[in-house]
Amino acid sequence: REAQLRIACPLAASLCVLERSAEAYDLLQPLTRWARESAPADLRKLWLGRWAFALSSLDRLREGVAVQEESIELVRAHGMPPDVLATDLGNLAVAYNTMGCTAKALEASGQSARILREDARARGKNALGLLIHARHLAEYAHYAEALSLFDESLPTVESLEPSSWAFAGHNWLGTLWLRLGQH
Repeated sequence: REAQLRIACPLAASLCVLERSAEAYDLLQPLTRWARESAPADLRKLWLGRWAFALSSLDRLREGVAVQEESIELVRAHGMPPDVLATDLGNLAVAYNTMGCTAKALEASGQSARILREDARARGKNALGLLIHARHLAEYAHYAEALSLFDESLPTVESLEPSSWAFAGHNWLGTLWLRLGQH
């Protein structure tokens, strides 16, 4: 089962990205009982993340949020690295944002950004997380803080692969400047 889960999880994530979420769901669903009841914590965490992604991609957002929250509790209970917690909180923020839960999205995104800034073990992943938090801040009219985070994170994100993140970051920053009347 472990090998099956290790193959199914990245494949499911790819299927979701390709907008083939029903196939991702069908791939992960048979592993549900084993993943929840018998899998070691690291594999359960992997499965929970992909399961939440599949559910959210199918517009089953409440279920996806519940699974993401379960994943966050698992990460905390097992003392997994802070960047793992920050990533889960960032994913939770995206789901809340999609649901229109502004305050919850900003709270989760802000928690993720604080972890990424404060914990030395998470620093390698902080630019992307901060960029996503900047996007959330800009969407909810927290412009000054968003501009500061864009300035802080974009130079590093520009050097990352895939370059689509830099493109997205510049689009979000451009949208912010348009909202401020700077065009």
